[in-house]
Amino acid sequence: MPPAVSRLLRWAAVIGLGIALTLAVWQDPVLAHGPARPAPAGPGHAATLIALTAMLLTARRLSVPRSPGTRRSRR
Repeated sequence: MPPAVSRLLRWAAVIGLGIALTLAVWQDPVLAHGPARPAPAGPGHAATLIALTAMLLTARRLSVPRSPGTRRSRR
């Protein structure tokens, strides 16, 4: 996959994760003050999502280092 496509997919994942976190944390005013209020979610979900985001941002494709004089063949 070309680096530009990989970078685009990585940013799309980060933006999607930000939207998902925002929607997960957002409280509906009707549900927040209602009589049957659900228990708040623990920090486990947020920590998992933050760890996943960190892995996506720092993950790089592992390749064998080449000397500066060699180039890949383009076919």
